[in-house]
Amino acid sequence: MATRASPLVIESPYPERSVDDLVASLSNASAPVVALLNSVLAVAAEFESILQSAAQKANLEIGGPLSQTDWIVGTGHQPVVYHPGLLAKEEQAGVISAKLNATSVNFILDLDEHDCTDFSVPSIVSGLPTETRNRLGAGSGLAVSQRVENVPADGSSVFAAYKRLLGEPIAVANTVVKRAFGKIAVRQVPFSLLVRKPEVQRVLMQLSQSPSLFTTYNKALLQHRLENRIQNAANPFPNLADGELPLWIWNSTSNSRRVLRHGEEIAANEFLVPRGAFVSLFLRKYCCGLFIHGTGGRTYEPAVERIAKELNLEISSPYIIVSANQYPFSKFIDRFEELQSALTLVRSGPSHVGELLKALSWSEDERSTLIQLSTKKAELIAELHNAKLASQSTPRTTREIGIEIKKIDNELRTTIDSSSTVSKIREEFEILSACEPIIYRRDFPFWCATLEQSDRVK
Repeated sequence: MATRASPLVIESPYPERSVDDLVASLSNASAPVVALLNSVLAVAAEFESILQSAAQKANLEIGGPLSQTDWIVGTGHQPVVYHPGLLAKEEQAGVISAKLNATSVNFILDLDEHDCTDFSVPSIVSGLPTETRNRLGAGSGLAVSQRVENVPADGSSVFAAYKRLLGEPIAVANTVVKRAFGKIAVRQVPFSLLVRKPEVQRVLMQLSQSPSLFTTYNKALLQHRLENRIQNAANPFPNLADGELPLWIWNSTSNSRRVLRHGEEIAANEFLVPRGAFVSLFLRKYCCGLFIHGTGGRTYEPAVERIAKELNLEISSPYIIVSANQYPFSKFIDRFEELQSALTLVRSGPSHVGELLKALSWSEDERSTLIQLSTKKAELIAELHNAKLASQSTPRTTREIGIEIKKIDNELRTTIDSSSTVSKIREEFEILSACEPIIYRRDFPFWCATLEQSDRVK
């Protein structure tokens, strides 16, 4: 199965500064102060031990030990099975941190309610593209509570690795697989470990105690929507309901969470967790010197910065956007687009007979008919031109010639539409049109790019 990969795209959201300029300025400056540096690095080291232990049991090589310095290039996502765009963020965190002598860190958002056990792999069944859905577990509740409970039967080395990781937390298993097969050398920091740090809780508690937090947060979002003409009230983040604050309370005993409300106290086994716009605000202001977003960051980060500014919270760390795609069904995409072009030409057929004759295969009778009709049409057009230029009467009026040209066009259209070649193109296009959502999917797992066609054909 050939794979079409789009180029890696690295963008700066700052019109006056390119990514290279941004990295160069950070390289020449003193290391930015990362308020929660010690907590982040301590959790990274703690989780690295967990990952190495799981990898050793599964007989997988994930590299290490990883170096760490006094500032951080960060990125983050839920602990899902990664697609190439997510993997590219971590790859670039590693590349840029090497240039800056920084520590690259991926923040694992494992306190989100997100199914991290579900993914699909591309397949070819009866000659057509399709997908096979797979589940590694129930996928319910917070990501931190999800585990590898079952592994579908599959002959690939990735699935064999997951079988050896049965029972592991999904964040551990997906990270080990990502490190082993994606060759990513980036430190990993789960929120479920980070928020337990007293230093982190002090920062989040301080944020929650801002007297104008509720009003300022909603007002900033409203202003952002108005200025950017955003109609959807949930974009880029929903407003806080009455009494709510942009933080969760996570109960580490029951692995459940609820929204923090103004004046609410938390128990000994409960921890504050950033929510909504506060996730990015927290990471950029307190945990990183540079942050790497996916394409979604371009949409919501301006709102985050507006909220921070209104709360008098300066975010000094810049961010960049990284994206990459891969399309395992590239041959089907090429054929689908070839058929689209052919049908576009067919629709304009009477006006582009010469192109049609070159582009498509025709029977001898069809080719002969098309040439005769197009030749006759050319003669009529020349006659019409001369009739318009003539200062005296001609054997036929321009109206009569026009009627005959239209008749020829109708004959051309009938010949083209009744062609067996065109019928086959339309039939094939209709079949591939039904597969269009699958062939253009770009979120298949990153490892699918390296699978052989024989591994996926059923």
